[in-house]
Amino acid sequence: MRRYLCRHDLFFLGTVILEYNTLKVDPTGKRVDESFHHWFCNELSVEEDTLFLLPRDHTKSKWGIAIKVTQDVIRNPNQSILLGSLTSSLSIKRLGVIKKHLEHKNLAPLFPEFLSPNPELDAKSTSSYYKSIKWQKDEITVVRDSTRAEATVETAGADQYRTGRHYERVYLDDIINEQTVCSEVKSERTMEFVKYMIPMINPVGGIMRMYGTRYDPADLYSWLIDKINAPEDDEFSIGMRVINREVVEDYETFIKYQPIGKREFNRKANLGKKAFIYSYYNPELLEKKRAWLESDFIFYCQYWNRIEGIDERCFPPPYTELETLPDGLTYYMTVDPAFKPSKQSDYTAIVVCGYKEHGDKVYIAEAIRLKGHPEYLLNKMYDMYDRYGYRVAGMEDGAWQDTLAWAFEHAAKQEGREQLPIRPIKLKREAMAKDNRIRGMSYFFKKGCVILREGLEDLKKELNRYPGNTRSKDDLVDALSMQRELIAWGAQKKIKPPWVRREETYRSIFSPKKRYKNTYSPEFVQAMKVQ
Repeated sequence: MRRYLCRHDLFFLGTVILEYNTLKVDPTGKRVDESFHHWFCNELSVEEDTLFLLPRDHTKSKWGIAIKVTQDVIRNPNQSILLGSLTSSLSIKRLGVIKKHLEHKNLAPLFPEFLSPNPELDAKSTSSYYKSIKWQKDEITVVRDSTRAEATVETAGADQYRTGRHYERVYLDDIINEQTVCSEVKSERTMEFVKYMIPMINPVGGIMRMYGTRYDPADLYSWLIDKINAPEDDEFSIGMRVINREVVEDYETFIKYQPIGKREFNRKANLGKKAFIYSYYNPELLEKKRAWLESDFIFYCQYWNRIEGIDERCFPPPYTELETLPDGLTYYMTVDPAFKPSKQSDYTAIVVCGYKEHGDKVYIAEAIRLKGHPEYLLNKMYDMYDRYGYRVAGMEDGAWQDTLAWAFEHAAKQEGREQLPIRPIKLKREAMAKDNRIRGMSYFFKKGCVILREGLEDLKKELNRYPGNTRSKDDLVDALSMQRELIAWGAQKKIKPPWVRREETYRSIFSPKKRYKNTYSPEFVQAMKVQ
């Protein structure tokens, strides 16, 4: 009977055999909630590809990986299981817990035909009944009736793929973190990792389960949900159910997941008309975690499993786009340089915008990110000049602006190139100046004054994420905000009598005398005058 229950009752296996007790707080971390974990175990027993999005500290890795994989092994030791995570070292830690379960004093004696009570010793033996087992840090194999290349349980990470394998069970746990969402290189790597895992699942009865917590409105899980709901003819679509639970739910939502009487629910509901899905939580504990994080955005993502304030983002999509920009535009370019071409460094950002003399729109023609040495940037700026003939290339006043000005002057003398119109932009340097400058553009986006040329995907990603996780890349958004320092953007004002000073609009160039006294040639000043 105990063998049967171990194989078919996950909650029994975890609480009775592996001794995860039902105390709310246990020094060993083996805390169990009768209501929540009964529900979780039932969902884990459903033979269907599933993405579980649950708040942090709900022991989803312990039950969804360590205990569930233990049950998978004793149900069918001939199958192969893959544990995947952000890094291979994290997957190895998950396997370490599973190994302790399989040699547990209550479990190994129940299944002596394939579980050794002392696997590390028997794995080195040449005469033991268990001599065929393998007990390594990155993979294990129990006694089997069949021979196959894949081990019983193997590990992998987004940083280390396994090739040429097929698995009956694939578990992906925490394959993103706070650094992943801040790096598009890492984000794309994890997306490719998920794509790579799907063909490795045995098409006959194979299952994938993923566990995670939200980090950002544009993180891997948002991408997955989009692909789950994508039409069948999409270049990449995936059939998977999604279970997405917040830390507190109202009665009507709660009973969809767990059967509970109204009286019991009201007893649990200590936060308005909602109850915590896990009794380990309470308002006092959450307030402590909120204070530790010092970021409400991250707090709501991690501990409420909710993207808080997404409707109040600075630049919410959709964006106004045109396939071809109008003729007769006057172009200006802004550059935010960064000359450390490492994977972790910022991008050099180039933004080119076009303006009409008597219009009320800003047309974004180019938004380019690049990494490389100054010579690469110089060539790209010449390319943009040949394409658009921009009137001014604005760059923050400082060492790099001086260096590039010298480089262009040198190129003009030595190589006969045209000296480009680089001009300094004096930016405020106090705290929050950059954020305030970027946020100042939101009005023009919301009023439809900013129009993008189709295809500027990198810029749209940055706009959609800002501010989001404040460590996200914002190089292009910053370069775009510098256009306002070169050109005075402003809403059209009601016409006033001629004796009242005319309000500046975005069409009006800031006076060189006002900002960059003695930095322009007389010819340039004359060309910049606006009647």
